[in-house]
Parts: sequence; C-alpha cells; structure tokens
Amino acid sequence: PTISFSAEVTERVQGMLRSHRLTLNTLMQGIWALLLHGYSQNPDIVFGTTVSGRQGDLVGVEAIVGMLINVLPVRVKVATERTVLDWLQDLQTRQATASRYGYASTDQIQGWSGVPGRLFESLLVIENYPIQTATQAERSLQVENMRSGLVSTYGLTVVVKPGDELTVMLLAQSLNDDVLATLLSQFQTVLMAIVENPEWPISKILPPQELTVSQHPTESADSTSANLSRDQLEGRFFAPSNPLELKLTQIWESVLGVRPLSVEDNFFEVGGNSLLAVQLFNQMQQQLDCALPLATLFQAPNVRQFAALLSQDQPVSQWSSLVPIQTSGTKLPLFFHGGSADALTWARFSHLLGTDRPFYALQRPDLDGSEVTHTTVEELATDCIKEMRMVQPKGPYLVGGHCLGGAVAFEIAQQLQADGEDIESVVLIDSYRPGELPETLLVKLQSNLQLGMFWLQKNYYYHGGWENLSQIPKKVWQKIMPTGGLGLRNNHDSSHDDESRKAAGTVTTSPSETSKVPYEYRYARAQKANEIAADLYVAHPYEGRVKLFCAEIQILDWYFGRELGWQTVAKEGVELTKIPGFFGNLFNQRSTPLLVKQVKQYLAKLE
Repeated sequence: PTISFSAEVTERVQGMLRSHRLTLNTLMQGIWALLLHGYSQNPDIVFGTTVSGRQGDLVGVEAIVGMLINVLPVRVKVATERTVLDWLQDLQTRQATASRYGYASTDQIQGWSGVPGRLFESLLVIENYPIQTATQAERSLQVENMRSGLVSTYGLTVVVKPGDELTVMLLAQSLNDDVLATLLSQFQTVLMAIVENPEWPISKILPPQELTVSQHPTESADSTSANLSRDQLEGRFFAPSNPLELKLTQIWESVLGVRPLSVEDNFFEVGGNSLLAVQLFNQMQQQLDCALPLATLFQAPNVRQFAALLSQDQPVSQWSSLVPIQTSGTKLPLFFHGGSADALTWARFSHLLGTDRPFYALQRPDLDGSEVTHTTVEELATDCIKEMRMVQPKGPYLVGGHCLGGAVAFEIAQQLQADGEDIESVVLIDSYRPGELPETLLVKLQSNLQLGMFWLQKNYYYHGGWENLSQIPKKVWQKIMPTGGLGLRNNHDSSHDDESRKAAGTVTTSPSETSKVPYEYRYARAQKANEIAADLYVAHPYEGRVKLFCAEIQILDWYFGRELGWQTVAKEGVELTKIPGFFGNLFNQRSTPLLVKQVKQYLAKLE
C-alpha cells in the first residue's frame, strides 16, 4: 500500500522543514517512532534506517566505487510532554552524532549492544539517491529498461520517496493490506499535525489505536480483520532473514496456526505439542527433504535455530534410543520409556516434575524410518542400557515406563540388576505385564463385555452426559468386535505373527527410502513391532519392589488383577496408587496434574 502527497502538501512539508532547520529524514524517523510508541506504549523505541555509508569525514570517500549502503539502528525515546519541534530537533542532533558510525555493520553493533537477537524488526528507508539530470545528448553511456526494487527481511518496512510529490509505502512480511492501509492513514495524520502545529505537545498528535494489538495474533476467518503483533511494534518480533528461515516460518505458521510467527518464537510456548510436531516434521520432510527426530525441537525450538541447524554441513541430530529432555538438577535422573511414543511426548511430563529432576526419555531407535530390528523387549532394554550408561555409568538407577514402555523399564531393571547395579525404583504408569488371555468362550465374552463397558464409561465421562451419547452404541459395538479393540491380542498364532512382522517393517529399507517414510507410518509400525514384542516377552521374577500408578478405570484388571499382573513377578510386591481417570488417558489435560502430584510425592520419599 502506498500514499502520495500532492505537490502543494509536499511544498508545505518542505517549507516547515526549512524554517526549523530540520531534515526530511528526521521528520520521517519521528513519525515512525510515534506510531510504534502509540501501539506498543513503549517510550523506548528502536527501528532500523538505511544510510549511505559514505561519511563526509572519511578520507578518499569520493574515490571509492560501489554501493556502501548500510543499516543502522535508531533509538528514540518518546516523552509525550515535550513539544514536537523540540523533540525533533533533539532527535536530529542525536542522529548527527550517530552518523559517525555509518561504517559499522549490523553484526558489530549487535555485539556492542550485548542484546540477544535482532535489535529491531522494522526498517525506515528514504530513497534519496542522487539522480543525474544531464540531457540525452550529453550522455556518453545510456542504460535503458532498468528496474529496481526493494527486498526487505524485516517485519515492517517504511519506504519514503522524496520528490515533487512525497510518497510513503509500507511493506510487511505477514500483515494484510487493511492493517497497512490503517498505518499509512495514521502516518498521514501525524505528518499533517506536525506540519501545521509543530509547537504542540507530542501527546496531542498521537493517533488513536485503530488496530488490535495482541501477543501472537492468529489467522482470522475474516481476512479483512486488522490484527497487529505487539512484538512487531516493540521490536521483539523477528522476521526471517534468509530464504530458509522464510520457508520454515511459512511451514511453522501453517501447522501451529500462529500468524505472524517470529523466528525466535519457541515451538512449545506458542502451543506446540507432540501431535503438531508430527505434522510439522512431515511438512518439513516433504517440502525441504529433511528427516530429523522430533526431539530435534529440544535442541532447536525456534525457526532461527532450526534453520541454523539445517544449514550445517554435518548432521547434528541423529535418532537415538535416549533423548535428554531435562539435563540439569541435583536429583537422581529418571529414565522413562514411552512404548511406541516419541520422546517429545514426555516433554510436559518432565516439565511438571520440576527442573531439579533430570529426565531422559527412551524410545525405539527405528523411529527414523529404518529397518525394524528390535522385536523383543529384551533387545529394546539392552539398547537403552547402552545409552543410559553413557549418561550415568553407575547406579543406583531410577527407571520408569508407560504402556509397553513399562515392560521395557522392568526388563532394564532386570538386566542392570543382573550386572550388579542397584535399582532405586521401577516406576510403571498404566502398564500391564505382557501376557496372554486364555482362548475360552467365557474369557472372550467377559473381555468383550468389559471392553464395551469401558468405552461406554469413558465416552460418558468425556462427553458430559447421556444426552450426548446417541452414537455410543455403534462405537461400543465396533470396539467389542473381534477385529477391533486396543490391539491387545490374546492369542499367539504363528501365521498372524508372520503378517504382523511384515507390517512392522522387518524388510530392509535403503537410506534414501528411510528419509521419505511418513512420520505417522513410523509410529504405526512401531506400535505393531511393540505388539510382537509384548507377545514374545516372558517377565522373570524381579528381586525388588515395583511402583505402579494406574487409572481407576481399567480394561483387563478383572483378569490380571489390581496390580495389572506385576504382582506375579515382583518378589517384594507392588505399591499401587490409583489415579482418577481411564486407562490410556493419564497424560491428558485433566489427569496429568493428578498423576504428577502423586509421582512427585513418591519420588520425594525415595530421596
């Protein structure tokens, strides 16, 4: 969007500047600072401006060939009680002093400031390039059909073109035209107020806020809504500075539903979770041909860091069975296996446990899309122990797990104990001891009835009443059909196992194919491989006590018992804590705080 001032108005502007010995540059800087101040309410404003880079006191500057244009930060302090004229004159004096540093690069100034991240995120450009006015006959060299344009990597860019008719243009990374048109209109209002009443106090010429200022504006269904980020106005919003950052920002904005997204916005702080991470990495894999672990987000949680990571020559993040989520703290580290889930799933759980508890998530190593080689619980445990010892060479060890991850944690404790290591505790969350159900008609009937009741109770609990359950009978029937359910198999047919092994991906995958495997498929395949491992696993007696946290409403406790089968292998018994909720749902928004409270109390007793 552009606004042009008539020749008459432009002459009035120039007349005011001449009479008060001000430059157009000072006036434009003052207007932009006032607009940013009006919306941010910050009296200390910083934005960038372009300079020629040819200081008059630079020896031999006229003999230097080439464009020395540079970008310098402009820091303006707005005192609304001062008169506009006095404030502008002071601003001009300060900028004359700062111009001595026109040679300094942005990186140098950044280093001098000691401020992390960009110093500013809006740019003011005044295109006052010298124009040669020689006639065509006088020219010895002519260049025809030449066009130029401005490419800016800043969130907001103001372009001022002097001339017989002053022109002001606004460019933006992610603001719609209505927002820019509103800002231009206010730019015009402030300009005219200054020209006509330079003796007024600043407070009298500040325009009213006509835009919605929010921390992280999201995309509205109404495309004409005017929405402006406070971070953009206050200089905390950082736009992409190169093509890779721009592409990543577009992908992240699309998945997270946050627009505009600063390249320094933390994935987790703007609503990111494990499900969105899967979508995000799928999109980056498809559009950028990069296949990295979801846990890379711990290392590079924002666009800027992620782009820097991708730009490195050597791979910096590899898939691993152990992912450090919380490495600091004085308490005993917790090594936690999540079954088929990626390590990213447990970020919130780790955070809620506290910053003084180191937390290492354990996961299947084949989530990178490569060949599935670990089809037994024993293999998974052995692989985890190798990496655990790199973090903690000697015991005592604190291990835990969820779902099948509980069986892996139990086996880890068995193997470590066999190696002579001490085990502080085995903490299981909603984890059944793997085992088969008898194939009798009575057991099958009981199992299907129990499963149906479970889904009926669960849907009633989460949907809030019988009036919302008209579709429940159909869903329950689907759940109790022999082909449905939770994938808990109670038989061990060899032909079925062969088919499952194929589905689990035991066919060799080439490196090029590995990088193209969709993330959803990787987790579905991991689930299949874990089902095989569960069928094959026989838990041996453990010389110790097991701590079990489980939901109050279960599926197979009628057969395995209140302790979910672990009472038959834990020689010193099972300490049980029931958590309000349903099997498989202890890590949702409602149940997680209740679970964490109990887990923290238990771990505190161990200290």
